[in-house]
Amino acid sequence: MTLDYVIRKAKEEDFVYIYEMIRVMAAYERMENQVKMTLEKLIKDGFGDHPLYHALVAESSDGAIIGYSIFNYAYSPRLGRQVYIEDIMVLKEFRREGIGKEFIKMANQIALSEGCVECKLSCLKWNIPAMSLYKKLGFRNETETKNLLFFRFDLSEMTKITEI
Repeated sequence: MTLDYVIRKAKEEDFVYIYEMIRVMAAYERMENQVKMTLEKLIKDGFGDHPLYHALVAESSDGAIIGYSIFNYAYSPRLGRQVYIEDIMVLKEFRREGIGKEFIKMANQIALSEGCVECKLSCLKWNIPAMSLYKKLGFRNETETKNLLFFRFDLSEMTKITEI
């Protein structure tokens, strides 16, 4: 039997469920101690005149939120506007139903309507199911093909560099 669900833009009232799933995903990724976001800040940053990100949810036919995706825009001086898919999370019992693919499809539909020319995402090296999906959909692993490394600062390094 096929799972009956819809992918839609998230509403503020969905964020109680999204926030819980963020914590579930962090545990799955062995990063529980890295969840610094509060529910209130998550809502504030995602709504208003200038949202910092966009969120989608998968809602089952009985109204349960069974997954979410968060994406935002970036800019490349060589290519133009890009979409970066930050999170795709589907509750364990609903995986392998095509929900992840549908999140990627809808994020790209929205991004194309906003003038984006490229879609990026990242994945933990050991998350084989996610990597398999991404490769199946045609994503290329740029750490292999372009020999790129990605660097980042956390808040303490950001602060430190401004004081030099």
